[in-house]
Amino acid sequence: MARALSLWPPPDNAYLVELGTAGGPIREYVVPNSVQVAVITDDKETRDITCDAVISHIEEKVIINDKL
Repeated sequence: MARALSLWPPPDNAYLVELGTAGGPIREYVVPNSVQVAVITDDKETRDITCDAVISHIEEKVIINDKL
């Protein structure tokens, strides 16, 4: 997905963070303000919001957190 969104290789504004996981700390890239997200259902649509993308070297699926 990162490649499809032109976020891989990481752009110049990306930075590394260390995140805690059940398996121990990992380092991942954060690309600030890089993704527009909206939720669309059969009868409703939210407004677009801009959010950061966190790019994992391990996870292959797109994950959306509860804050979003």
